[in-house]
Order: sequence, then structure tokens, then C-alpha cells
Amino acid sequence: MEWHRLPSSLLQPGMDLHRFGGKLLEFAKALNQPLAVDNNGYDIIARPDMKDADQVWEDYQERCRKTPPAPKAIAIEEELIRVQQELAAMRAREITLRKYVNLNESRIKTLEETIKKDEIFPATWKHQ
Repeated sequence: MEWHRLPSSLLQPGMDLHRFGGKLLEFAKALNQPLAVDNNGYDIIARPDMKDADQVWEDYQERCRKTPPAPKAIAIEEELIRVQQELAAMRAREITLRKYVNLNESRIKTLEETIKKDEIFPATWKHQ
């Protein structure tokens, strides 16, 4: 039987893994194929022959107790956290830059309106 690995992005922080295992099992039975999702180096595996979410959960818990997480999964998780932190910092800088752009655009508009209203012609403008 061919295994299908689903993306770990299906798991959200704080998600009920027992319930997720039940949903994964429903899909595995519907497809009649084993499905796996990595959760921090440990696979949550649902096979069509499993009876319920409890069995998926017990299998996952047993795997967690008996085996250390795969080194590759740990490295990927660490890289993911680093990239997420980098992205958050970039977004914060983007928000700050947008504020400065908006402020400067507003200042330019105000200055241009003042020039037009008061008929002030800076030296860089050609007097018409």
C-alpha cells in the first residue's frame, strides 16, 4: 500500500492532535491508503485498518515514547522557526516604512498646497 505524506502545515498551533488523528483516519479510510503528517519529528499515522481516533493517538504516543525525533525533522523545525522570526521582523519593518512613506507623502502634499496657495515659487521652480 502506498503511503501519502501530507504537509505539516495542516497542523495549527494548539490544535487537538487526538481530534486531528480522527479526521486523518477518516481520510485514510476514504482513500483506502495510509496517511502521515509530521508533528515536530514524529509522524501522526492513520491507516485504513485502524479502528478509531484513539488507536491513531495511541500509536502516535507510543512512537513518541520509543523513538527520538528524526534529526532532519529537528533541523527543519529549527529552520522554520528562524524563517518565521525573520519574516515577522520584516513585516514589522514594512509597517514602519509604510508609516514613513505615508507621512512623507502627506508632508509633500501639504507643502505643495502651501506653495500653490501662497504663490511661493522655490528657486528650483521656473516662474510662470
